[in-house]
Amino acid sequence: MFAENLKISFILKISIISLICNCAYFSSHGTAYLNAKKAYGVGDYEKAINDCIVSLRYKDTYKPSIELLQKLFPLGIDFHNKNIDRLKISRDYYKWDSIVSELKILLKLVDDIESLNSQIKNKILKSSNTRDYFIELEKANANAAKAHYDYGLSKMENETKHDYKVAAFSFKNSLKFVQNYKDSQKLYEYCRKSASIKLGIIPFENKTGKKKYSTISQNISTNILSKFFNDDNLMEFIDIINRDKIDLIIKEQKLSHSGLVDNSQKIQLGEIKGINMMVTGEINQIIVNNPKKISEKQKLSKRVIKNTTTYTDSKGKIKKKNTYKTIRGTLTHHKQESSAKIIGTYQIIDTETASVISGGNVEGIYNYSYDWATFNGNEKVLDYRWKKKLKKNAKAPPNKEELINSALEKITENFYNQIKSSIQ
Repeated sequence: MFAENLKISFILKISIISLICNCAYFSSHGTAYLNAKKAYGVGDYEKAINDCIVSLRYKDTYKPSIELLQKLFPLGIDFHNKNIDRLKISRDYYKWDSIVSELKILLKLVDDIESLNSQIKNKILKSSNTRDYFIELEKANANAAKAHYDYGLSKMENETKHDYKVAAFSFKNSLKFVQNYKDSQKLYEYCRKSASIKLGIIPFENKTGKKKYSTISQNISTNILSKFFNDDNLMEFIDIINRDKIDLIIKEQKLSHSGLVDNSQKIQLGEIKGINMMVTGEINQIIVNNPKKISEKQKLSKRVIKNTTTYTDSKGKIKKKNTYKTIRGTLTHHKQESSAKIIGTYQIIDTETASVISGGNVEGIYNYSYDWATFNGNEKVLDYRWKKKLKKNAKAPPNKEELINSALEKITENFYNQIKSSIQ
């Protein structure tokens, strides 16, 4: 009896200890520790160290996290130190960019350790091969800035728009590493201007044969311009020539808007100064399919339990018996559809050579579709899909103007994407 009580007591103590350990794992510091172990297992030192530190911020005396961090931190420091040493002897032209990234990681790791209590911090730092990463980072930033700066100078020598653009990016990158590095800002501005395309967008023409659509053609030109101005990355190397200046150039050159794409007058474009490319376009066709309503009736039926009775079988057991009935209903599925389609063309013309750089047909299609249902009968016959449609009510379809405006948005987007693709 005594031995049995002793055994029960032992099992109880083991259970309590196990419960306490499991509670620790389910706590915030325990969860962070488990995440650290998992990251360490796949060789992600940076995350493992970070999770250990998170664990110790919840509970700075948590021994498993302290022990794991003492093991992990020196490994993480050595890992990034070796990466830096390998990069320094590599032939990669932009190796200093990568070295800067490595040094920033190391600085963060050290800063995170510094945030712990002094006893843990000092013990871990003493066992690690840390260096003065601030000084190293300052030198690495200078070397990275110099690499980009020198590359920019070399590309400038070619004096082409493409190379000026590459040079502009290089000078811009040098400034990311060292603020006000030499004359990078001045050279960036010079190269950006030299690489920029001076683009004129002629108001699109209405070739539909219907005067009421003349504003649509103009709206497309205006909307394309708005998209250009809202695209900061594209506008870095694009200068838009406003309509007043284009009209003045056309007047001085004695060109009509249509003459800009007419083969007999196209050669005059070569005389235009201050514009590198011209975008011209026209709307050829607008098709609107008026709303069309289709209603389809369906007869639905389903067998359901009418009632349940009980009876006693031959063995004296009580059993249940269902009586079924058929329920019915008539569902009407209504569907309303309409659409609009705008068809146009565009050309991008090099004003220096009077040649067409790019062009083609563009469409903007908008399809409207709406459906709902009405029902007469027992709703138990309906499945979830039809019940959902029954909750919808009939509504007025978009009118002709609304359909055209929706198609206008589509064709404007398509025009813009094709023009953007051609000039980048």
